[in-house]
Amino acid sequence: MDFMELFEFYKIQAISNAINPTMDSIWRLKCREYSKNFNTPLWEVENVLDPRHILLSLEEEKYHPSIANNEMEELLDELYRIKDPTYTKMSKETLEELVDHVLNKEIKRLNSKKAPTPESIEAEIKKSESRTPKSGSMNFSDLEKIESEPNTGFKD
Repeated sequence: MDFMELFEFYKIQAISNAINPTMDSIWRLKCREYSKNFNTPLWEVENVLDPRHILLSLEEEKYHPSIANNEMEELLDELYRIKDPTYTKMSKETLEELVDHVLNKEIKRLNSKKAPTPESIEAEIKKSESRTPKSGSMNFSDLEKIESEPNTGFKD
């Protein structure tokens, strides 16, 4: 292979690694970055230094304490994405719309209910008393009746 073929081959390989990085290409990229940032010969970075030291040094350079103080919200988002790759930050407007929607729905639900009357309260008490076993044991037919009644929790 002559020099031009070799040159083109590695150019194509570099473009391929940029589009679809491999663990090896990422490692070589980090080694070059360390070499440039800390003025260390590349051969020494690749062959002598501990990979943990290289990666920690690069990350500490990127997340300097002054940056952490100024960009705390972005750092938290990054940590959330590391914990859950599907995490997406909700904008303040979207969050406000969601809260407004839930509040409006709840207000509408509460307003649609009739105010309790003494008769309805009495009927509810009698209904709950009839469900309570008299002897201290549970009758399974009562349990089936309770489970078949409609749920009185939140609706909608």
